[in-house]
Amino acid sequence: MKGHVKRGSGFRGVLNYCLGPSKNGEIVGGNLDGQAARELAAEFGISRNLRPECTRPVWHTSLSLPLGESLTPERWGEAARRLLQHVGMDPEVHQFVVVRHHDTTHEHVHVIASRISLDGRLWHGQREARAVHEATQKIEKEMGLAQTPGPDAPGQSRHPQVAQPELDMWLRKGEALPPKAEIAAVLEEILAVGEGTLEDLVERMGKRDIEVRVNQSPSTARISGLSFSLTRSGEVCAYKASQVAKGYSWANLEKKMAARLAEIEQQKPDQAKLREQRKNLSEKLKPLEDVIQAAKDNPFDPDALRNGKKAEKDAGALREKLQAIREQLRTFDGLGEDWDRGRGD
Repeated sequence: MKGHVKRGSGFRGVLNYCLGPSKNGEIVGGNLDGQAARELAAEFGISRNLRPECTRPVWHTSLSLPLGESLTPERWGEAARRLLQHVGMDPEVHQFVVVRHHDTTHEHVHVIASRISLDGRLWHGQREARAVHEATQKIEKEMGLAQTPGPDAPGQSRHPQVAQPELDMWLRKGEALPPKAEIAAVLEEILAVGEGTLEDLVERMGKRDIEVRVNQSPSTARISGLSFSLTRSGEVCAYKASQVAKGYSWANLEKKMAARLAEIEQQKPDQAKLREQRKNLSEKLKPLEDVIQAAKDNPFDPDALRNGKKAEKDAGALREKLQAIREQLRTFDGLGEDWDRGRGD
């Protein structure tokens, strides 16, 4: 889970963005009653009016999951509450709403909260980017989510180099994440779950509409670094890796890919064993499903119904075991069952 945080002056603008028709936003948590941007902005006005001298009462954080991971609305609501608690904002007295978007390949939500509590206290917060990074690390452990690299991981940049004016500019253009932040999030995700090779990194980023340019000497073939480009709001945005974040020197990226490659090699025996178990369980499940179907096809046959009931119970136990194995395989490859099937048994 990755988080990106900013403050703002008006609730209506960020709510219009999050719940706009182009985003197909879905409210999945919070402590407000409204469903539309106008209604929610009016509710936020209750706390805002308690401290009229506060010029930036909006606290806006986006939380994104690695590709292949998903949460129910209830779990997203719980993650947002934990986020507020970890950064020192009491969700019992600070108004907030959680909106899920489905406009990217990785699942993400926007948490919009009021820095002003309902008893009139102003949450100040310090080193917010760092605090959110640390909070997401804790939430991953508390909720059993995939562990993603933290800000202090070897070679890890602390956060994308995005100044506040740049954040504001992209939000006005309707982009919740500035291009640098999006590149950094996708790059970290691929480094964590990819195949540990430059070719794989280039291919996967291309599938996320981010072009990678390898800066390589024509005479020595020595690689000096990478550059990235993507199009947002009709504008081509190109950056050297070092402009995205300080930790993306070629030496650091090489180390991360080598570490991922070594991790994959260590996992191969365990993956092979799990795939064999999955194959055996699937073979056992097939005849049980045939018995269940026979019971459905013969609803007036007592023997068929009795056999079907027993088969349903046995099949349920097998499906639970299969699901557990699928979850373990997802943990290995980070890309979900469809990708795992594509690699074969």
